[in-house]
Amino acid sequence: MRRVVYLALLTFVITFSLYSQFRVVSSTPTDGAYNVPSTPNVVCVRFKFSAPVDTLRFFIGNPSDNLPRYLGFLAFDPIDSIEIVSSSYSESDTSVCISVKLAPNTDYSIVLMGAYSRQGAMLEKVYVLNFTTAPTRGNRTVSGTITPPSRSVVSFSDISNFINLKVKDRIEELSRVFSSDVKGINVRKSEVNLFDFNFKVQGLGHKISSVDPNAGVALLLDGNPFVDEEVAIKYSANVASDLSFTFNYVRDGSYYLFVLFDTQRDGMYLPRSNDLLMFYDNNGDGQPDQVTVTENVTGLVVSGYLKVQPFTVREKLDTVTSVARSFASDAELRGIQAMEGFEGDTLDGKVFTAAYIFYAPSRDKYFNVYVDAMMGILLDTSNVSIEPKVNLPAMFIDSDVAFDSAEANGGYAFRSEPNTVTSI
Repeated sequence: MRRVVYLALLTFVITFSLYSQFRVVSSTPTDGAYNVPSTPNVVCVRFKFSAPVDTLRFFIGNPSDNLPRYLGFLAFDPIDSIEIVSSSYSESDTSVCISVKLAPNTDYSIVLMGAYSRQGAMLEKVYVLNFTTAPTRGNRTVSGTITPPSRSVVSFSDISNFINLKVKDRIEELSRVFSSDVKGINVRKSEVNLFDFNFKVQGLGHKISSVDPNAGVALLLDGNPFVDEEVAIKYSANVASDLSFTFNYVRDGSYYLFVLFDTQRDGMYLPRSNDLLMFYDNNGDGQPDQVTVTENVTGLVVSGYLKVQPFTVREKLDTVTSVARSFASDAELRGIQAMEGFEGDTLDGKVFTAAYIFYAPSRDKYFNVYVDAMMGILLDTSNVSIEPKVNLPAMFIDSDVAFDSAEANGGYAFRSEPNTVTSI
């Protein structure tokens, strides 16, 4: 027995040592570099690792398809001003070279979130790199602390298998996902490719118990991603062990301060499971506030975090009907499907996702209009799985309220049968 315990301890020590050693040991340019050559020169952005990189393990959602897929980047900003020529991996010195042409007089921020060693070790700390092709760099510092949410659950929306892309790519992608003819889309700007990375919404509750500073990165953005369609990371900074942060080399200007935690430790920021998005909310209204830099800024507290507001199906009815009749002017509402919260029925009459089933006599066709608390409104003209034959009365009782009433009066017990999944 003692030998087994010793072997277990030895395995733990070896595993811990393995996972704690894989990191980026240096980069070129170095953080804070200025007067970096610009086009027509080709610059090698090099990351040197502490161990050989597993080049067969791929990441999704890089800001550019031309970046090596065995590295997971949150940002290579501003990506539109970078021409990626090629990339290569040197086994002899365990380094990756990404050859690029850069724009003159431009500040760049690179955030490397993911890489795996050949032994399976995940990159232990997010690596940030800020440099500029301008002859001078910013001389301000911006610092503060992070207060993670005290709530144990942060709920996001539930539309499975949607991939969030820029609007110009979204209809094509949704057509592949649904194998259908997606005729129209109406999405909030806030979910248009946040920070230029793609993610899949899994519809899971976000359990926030603690955050690992190594998995966090602080960001100064040139816009508000909840409102603006195009935002870029201007400056990035690591999160310290005490959940503080300091941006260096910042130029005067106005920025939005965000913090991301890759709490899944999978090298990507995905709004599922445990990943966390926070922002500077100075007035406590639940919306990001600007940080204006004209001198060194200290004492900022990042405490806001992404929350999704549920809704009743009736309050969205007028908007949904308008979307449906943009496809067919004689669209008739035949039914509604709704989904409650993630940690059990909330009994508040509100839902996070609803599907409104319409029938168009002129087209002899059924179709759905989806409403999602995070992703907005989607018109999907594929064939629906349920085809109700009778129109829903105009004065229907709010269906999610009725659902709550049924649940509160024994509905859950009634439909809870072993090995059975029941849709209400």
